[in-house]
Amino acid sequence: MAVKKILSVKISDLTLDPNNARKHGESDVAAIAASLEKFSQQTPIVITSDNVVIKGNGTLMAAMKLNWTHIEAIRTNLTGQQVTAYALADNQTGLLSTWDNEKLLELLQGLDEQSLIDACGFDEMAMAELMANLGQFDVEEV
Repeated sequence: MAVKKILSVKISDLTLDPNNARKHGESDVAAIAASLEKFSQQTPIVITSDNVVIKGNGTLMAAMKLNWTHIEAIRTNLTGQQVTAYALADNQTGLLSTWDNEKLLELLQGLDEQSLIDACGFDEMAMAELMANLGQFDVEEV
């Protein structure tokens, strides 16, 4: 298999996938933006030959929110139904795994800065729910 070249692509040249079945709400994009601000872009998005994003639509939306002008991308040689299947597989395969809640809590509590926890996408409510699920304390809705 050939090694893919990572490109620096002008964001204004890219198009969000109009067929993306994965929705990105405001809080999701904000969490991705926080991660990009803290860690920069560690994984390239994937684009088609005509610059449609098939992996990383949320990342592109977050980069746009941060007023980035360029983003790292890999151009795929997939076409037609392969593009659709890859986009679906990319989104679904991440959902198939589960968290080891005890290990997750241990790792999150081991982070020294709140900004690191925030950049992981775990807000206070998510942390409270995780701790409640592990029997560490009760979550009270107000």
